[in-house]
Amino acid sequence: AEIYFVEGIAFCVVGGADVYIFLVPLTVLLVILTLEVKLPESSCWVWMRKMSMFIYYSHVLWLNFFRYLNTYCKLGLGIMQVLILTIVATVILAAVIVKCREKPMFRWLKVLG
Repeated sequence: AEIYFVEGIAFCVVGGADVYIFLVPLTVLLVILTLEVKLPESSCWVWMRKMSMFIYYSHVLWLNFFRYLNTYCKLGLGIMQVLILTIVATVILAAVIVKCREKPMFRWLKVLG
């Protein structure tokens, strides 16, 4: 999804294999910074951890769904609109799944993760 965004920018100077070369140092820096940050204990982090798995697995499905709608239904959406729709749909779906897993009627959702 992220490479789709980077490659889809018309005015992007960097293209092809250069994109991956520049993303490697950024990724290493983000991993180092993430490991160094100390966060206080909070139930919010548990909620976000549960959501992150569903976001990770479903964002590609939503991205392809909105790209399909944009292409074949002639919606005329730009790259940013497709990505924003993907983010919104993914976060809403993840929040609904995590919230419903706590209810007895939807206990079967715990199998998802």
